[in-house]
Parts: sequence; structure tokens; C-alpha cells
Amino acid sequence: QFHHSPTYGGVCEIRGGSLPFKQYITVALTYGVVVAFFYLFGYWGAFNINVFEFIGLADLARLSIYPLVGSLLLFLVGWALTELIKGDAYPPGGGAETPLGRFGIKYWRYLVALNVLLIAIVARFPSTPYRWFFVAMLIASFGAPLSHLKFIITYIPNPRLRASILSLMLVIPGFAFADGHLDAHLIKNGYGALNVDAVRSKLPLTVEVKKPVAYIGYLGEYFALYEATSQSVVFVKLKDDAPLFLNPNQAHN
Repeated sequence: QFHHSPTYGGVCEIRGGSLPFKQYITVALTYGVVVAFFYLFGYWGAFNINVFEFIGLADLARLSIYPLVGSLLLFLVGWALTELIKGDAYPPGGGAETPLGRFGIKYWRYLVALNVLLIAIVARFPSTPYRWFFVAMLIASFGAPLSHLKFIITYIPNPRLRASILSLMLVIPGFAFADGHLDAHLIKNGYGALNVDAVRSKLPLTVEVKKPVAYIGYLGEYFALYEATSQSVVFVKLKDDAPLFLNPNQAHN
């Protein structure tokens, strides 16, 4: 059990109803599975493929960690820099006595409902993958009302740390979904990382200069490919005499 100074400038540590270390590990692993699930759902769902028909729980990290870790690290660095720049200028609860703060406290239920409505509207925007990043940020705003729940205050007494952790935990799964959806969108539009050499791979697929056959991923014993000319997903099981030849996509850089 840790103790900390309640001041914003002091060390922010979690204490109170602290969980045993093993339970923290369990919570962290469960959260990691959730994040991986959202990435794969956003990625494979964009191709109308239920990826969970092909993989088990143990495959979630294997299929998501490599494509997700780079962009997620950049996002976390940006989030941390924002928190450092903001500093104590806008501490949680610091504006409670202002007219705007009193309005928010009085009508917080309506504001939450409005946020839900806004999420629904943005999610219905024309098919641009970037809308999901905006949805993720709107979901993160639920961290503010959740930070006032008593059982959460018990585990994270420091208000600044509590607000940051809750917002971050809410935004990361949404960001993972958006990132997966964006990766799929790039493949569909000819900007995937890898293209298939259909001729050398001895595959009866239609390829055009601006409509390549793109590599999607590996599921079970099958390689999933995207044929741009027909906008179709093709599953290929390789044979010993016909390996799959993949080339870096110059348009991806």
C-alpha cells in the first residue's frame, strides 16, 4: 500500500483499496486482450471477415501487437506531452465554482446523453476511417464523470491521476479499433504494406497496375489476400511447390 501527497505537484501514486499484485497483472492482461480484440475487429471487420472464426484467444496478441504497437506508442507519447504541457493549468475540479463548472455539474446527465448522441452521429458519417479516431476521443470524455465514482476514488484518490488513467483506458481500445480500420482502408485503396506477385505465386488472380493484389494477413493455415479488381478477399492455402511471393508496396511509403 502506497501513500502520496494529494497536491498536484507531488508524486501521484495509487493507494487506498489497493489490489494484490497478481490481480493487477490479471487486470492488465485482460485489458491487453480487449485492446487486441478491438484492433482485430476494426481491421478484419472492414473486410467483412469474422476473424474469431479462425483464431483463438492465444492468437490475439500475435496478430495485433506488431501492426498496433508503433502507432500506439506514438499516440501515448503525444498524450503524455499534452499532459505535461497542460500541467496544473486545468486540474480536475479546478473550475467547479465557475459558471461553466456549475452548469456542467447541474446538467451532467444531459451532457453525457449529448455525447452519446454525438458519437452515434459521427459513427454514421460517410465511410472515412478517420471518423473512428474522433469517436475514440469522444469516448475518452466519459472519463470525467466516471472519475467521480466512489469505488474508483477508493483505488485512485489523486484526482488528476484518476482522470488521466480513466480517459486513457477508455481511449486506447477506441484508438485500436480506429487504427485497425485505417490499416484495412489503406489496403483497399492500394496503399497496403505488401503486394502479392500473383504470377510467381502461381495464383489465378487478376492484377492491374493501379489495382494490385494486397496481402491482408495469415489466419490459421490460410493467407488472406485482397483482389482490388473484384474487391474480393481470397483465401489461399499454400502448397510446397507454390510459395507466396510478397513485394513491398512502393505506394505505402
